Amino acid sequence: MAATRNHVIVKPEFNEFVQAVDEYTAQLPLVTRESIRQVLYCEYEQKYEEMEKLCNDILDKNPGNAEALALLGRAQLSQRKYEEAEQTLRELLDKEPERNYERIEHGIVFHALGRYHDAVRELQKADPQADYHPFYFTALADCYQKTGNRQKARDAFRAEITRWEKTGEMAS
Repeated sequence: MAATRNHVIVKPEFNEFVQAVDEYTAQLPLVTRESIRQVLYCEYEQKYEEMEKLCNDILDKNPGNAEALALLGRAQLSQRKYEEAEQTLRELLDKEPERNYERIEHGIVFHALGRYHDAVRELQKADPQADYHPFYFTALADCYQKTGNRQKARDAFRAEITRWEKTGEMAS
């Protein structure tokens, strides 16, 4: 949702954000639509503790709700609650293994925990072109470097730089 101007990450304008939220939540069941909307507003305002609380409220009423689990994992990751984020994302990916963006986040959580081999395995399962995540290649490269594969580390760092050079974009 973020745009770049002159190779700088910028937060989307509020109207652009609201439009994106409307498009996203339109596909959700009515029972969770407004709650998810509130969670996304908290994320936009970087109120991650409130975001986490709202996600837990949704999960109390709708256990196992995939969207709430995904957003809870993001809230925990944003607060550097890596152990909790790992458990939440693992629960989600056990139910819905095809969730690419959350798989990338799961790999990034492993990286943050210093579990570099697990991070490499998880990040290799994801398709960074399908859902670009700004730290995918950087985390993968660092994990390769820490596990002794310098050539793969160079290639992954180069992929991040090449994407930036070609597009000037880095998602927020």
